[in-house]
Amino acid sequence: MKILTLILLFMISSCKYDAELISDEILIDNFNKQISLFDEMVYTLNMNRYILRLTDSYVVLDERKSLILSEDLKKEILDKLIKLKVKNGISRNEDFPGVFLHVQSSGYVTGGISKGYYYSRNPPSNIVDSLNNYKVWKKNDTAFYRLQHGWYMFLQYSG
Repeated sequence: MKILTLILLFMISSCKYDAELISDEILIDNFNKQISLFDEMVYTLNMNRYILRLTDSYVVLDERKSLILSEDLKKEILDKLIKLKVKNGISRNEDFPGVFLHVQSSGYVTGGISKGYYYSRNPPSNIVDSLNNYKVWKKNDTAFYRLQHGWYMFLQYSG
């Protein structure tokens, strides 16, 4: 049984993520049509920096803060995410000072790939001309495409 478990874990961890990702053009069009709502969303998220991860099924808050997420605020954020076509929630992490809005994500616990929007006052490194053709297959790689001041699209691989 242990050998079977090890084989399954190896197979899962060595999988490639071949799911077709949403195109840059679709993301850019959605962004341009709803720029004011994107700005409202980032304002709300920046006023509530203790929210580290939020989807329709779970919440992760910064444990260093003794704050709770009200049901009203959670509903407000999730409603905006639906309008913005951001299906996989938001996240923050220590490697990047901004906030990720995950439009599409796939993978396993051991790694995955995600594409969406990113907002930060500080420009990220690894800005590329297109995410459509960017190959993100090295461990923990993130590429960005600049939309306008502070706003980017991102493609991220973790594994």
